[in-house]
Amino acid sequence: MSANDIASADRLPALAESIIAAYFSKNEGPLFAAVADDCTFVSDQGTTIQGVEQLREIMRKRTDMPAMMVRETDFRLVSAPEEAHEGSNAVVTGSYKLYSSPREQLLYAATQFVTMCFTLTDKGWRAFHMHTSIKPSDSVQEEIFPIKASRETYEYVREILRTGSKAGILPSRIMLENNESSRYVNPDDILFVEAEGKRSIVHCLHTTFPVSSLISEVIPQLPGTFLRVHRSYLVNTAHISGMRKYALQLSDGTEIPIPERRYAEVRREIALRATGGLG
Repeated sequence: MSANDIASADRLPALAESIIAAYFSKNEGPLFAAVADDCTFVSDQGTTIQGVEQLREIMRKRTDMPAMMVRETDFRLVSAPEEAHEGSNAVVTGSYKLYSSPREQLLYAATQFVTMCFTLTDKGWRAFHMHTSIKPSDSVQEEIFPIKASRETYEYVREILRTGSKAGILPSRIMLENNESSRYVNPDDILFVEAEGKRSIVHCLHTTFPVSSLISEVIPQLPGTFLRVHRSYLVNTAHISGMRKYALQLSDGTEIPIPERRYAEVRREIALRATGGLG
C-alpha cells in the first residue's frame, strides 16, 4: 500500500467498522493496532476509558461480557481534510446492531451509534476518541419474561426460538434417567428441579418424576434459562411469574425459597437472563 493510500481518509469508515467489530469480539490485536496510545473511549453507559492500557485492563477483566456480533453496519466519513498530512484529523460516524451469540446464556440485541475521531500519524490513521451511544428501545413485559426487557432483545429471543427450532439448533428434548428407565422431556416444560437426597425430582407443567442424578449432574443437560437459586432448587427462569423478598413465584403458583444471603445475586442473575445486562 502506498503512502497516499495510507493517508487517504476514504478508508476510515471501514477502519472504524473494524475497530468496533474487534472491540465487541474481544479481538485485541486489530483493536490496539488501530487506536492511539492515549485514546479516549466513552461508552453508552457513560464510562470513560483513558488510554490503551486502561482499555486493555478493562477488556480482560470483563469476563462476564459475552463476545458480540456486529451486524447491519453503516459508517460514514463526515469530516476530513482535502489533503491529509501528519497531524490531520477526521471524523467518522456510524450505526450498527449488536447481537450476542444465540448459544450465549445472556441474550442481547441493540442498535448503537458511534462517533470516532482519527488523527494521521507516521504509522497511518489512529482513532483517538470514540463515543458510543445506544438507541432507546421500548420495554416489553410479557409472560415470557419475568422482568421488562428491551424490544430489540425480546424480538431477538423470539427469532432465535423460531429459527433455532426449525433448524434443529435448539434441542427439543433431553433424556433424564431413573435407574433402568429413561424419560425424554422438553426443557421448556420443566418448571423446576428439586434435590432429594441422592436423586432429583423434576417438576414439569403436567407431571412430576424422579431421576437418579444429583441436581448438580442435571444442570449440564439443561439450557441457560435454568438458574440454581438454592442448593436444593434449580428453576426455569422462563416460568418465573413474580419475585418477592426471599421467594420466587412460578407460573403454576409454586413458590421457591431464596436464601437471604443469595437474594441480591439471584435477582441480578434473573435480570441478566432477560436483558443481556451489558455494562
